[in-house]
Amino acid sequence: MSTLKVDNIENRTGSSSSTTPDLISGRITASACVDATGTVGFRKSFNFSSVVDHGVGNFELNFTTACSHINYSYSGNSMKGDTNNDGNMHLQLGGGNTQIQKFTTGFRARCKVASNNASNDPEHFEVIVCQTD
Repeated sequence: MSTLKVDNIENRTGSSSSTTPDLISGRITASACVDATGTVGFRKSFNFSSVVDHGVGNFELNFTTACSHINYSYSGNSMKGDTNNDGNMHLQLGGGNTQIQKFTTGFRARCKVASNNASNDPEHFEVIVCQTD
């Protein structure tokens, strides 16, 4: 195995670059596209080890490598996947019905229909996590 040791990484045209600290502290920590129909699993993922189905519209995502603190940022999107496919779904990250569920090892994700707030399994949902140290 080889080791690459550099202070700066630059694209071919020289118009964009990143330093080693940039790459360590300010880039994507984890991302995933979760298939939430049938057997729940990842379509694609980076730094997620598992997704657990805790019932209708209730999921737990676990990191492969834990974050150093819980002050990471996250965002996501879900799609209901019904016949009109109007996408009127809410994705709530880091919480259950009554408490925050955000940990260094992962977090909970809840999917609810926007029009009536009922828990619902989406066709799929995506999340992205960023952590700065």
